Amino acid sequence: MSNPAEPMTDAEAPRVPIAPPVRRLVCVAVAAWAGLLTASLLVGSQLKHPVFAAITFAVQAAFVVCVVWQARPAAPWISVVAGVASAGAADWFAVYRHPLTLAPLAYVVAGAFGFVLVAQLFGRKGGREWLTESFATAMACVVGVVALAMPVAMARHPGGGKTILAGALLAAGTAVIVARMSDATLPLPRIAPHVARGAFGIVLGSMVGTAVSAYSGVLLQGPSPARAAVAGLVVSVTAVLADLGATYINVGRRLAGENVAPWPVRHALGPLLAFAFAAPMAYLIGVLYLARGL
Repeated sequence: MSNPAEPMTDAEAPRVPIAPPVRRLVCVAVAAWAGLLTASLLVGSQLKHPVFAAITFAVQAAFVVCVVWQARPAAPWISVVAGVASAGAADWFAVYRHPLTLAPLAYVVAGAFGFVLVAQLFGRKGGREWLTESFATAMACVVGVVALAMPVAMARHPGGGKTILAGALLAAGTAVIVARMSDATLPLPRIAPHVARGAFGIVLGSMVGTAVSAYSGVLLQGPSPARAAVAGLVVSVTAVLADLGATYINVGRRLAGENVAPWPVRHALGPLLAFAFAAPMAYLIGVLYLARGL
């Protein structure tokens, strides 16, 4: 034990977490990006199904680019090819598959799994750690783009367009926008010392997303406000937590001393990840709970 009169060394000094500053312009920019995604998908859901699929494909391509750029796997071409090909196949099945089922989307994931596995084995130039990381990145791209294709299939169900507006895309987008804007105005208390996100944003985003979903059910004369509110709550919470998860990914890489993507990429990933997580939940709730009334 050291003498109290002697100065402490760097190793003995207590480690105080450094709180990164909240950049309000970045929060506003991310909120604007989330608004653009929400508006694009909402408008697309009211157009013809092939047009909606084309808009969704653009979002899926952005998702693949951001995930690959953020993860920086050793073989990025495998993740890009698997993600883009899976996006195109999932969108095609979501539009043209008769009868409409989710089984083709599962086949897309299975086929992509086989492709990624073979490509990793034949293209491996590193050790097991490289293989695991690259494989995980590729499958994250595949699962994400397939999930984003589910609203396209959902729009084909009777009343699906209104259901998307009332219980899915609008709730998810509004929740992320409000959460990000709240970070710019109410950054304290924080979720964690190293994370520049406020706790109020998560709560407010979920609440406003739920309220907007319930009110849209009244305006659209679709699901009842109570049903739309329940759907909006589940989707909103899923979206804001997925968006928060993207922030934790960035912070974790920084603390580990790893390289991170440029700021437009790493900040754009949050809303994209939010929609990728919210889309499957929205499909299940929208089709089973809202459209079919189960």
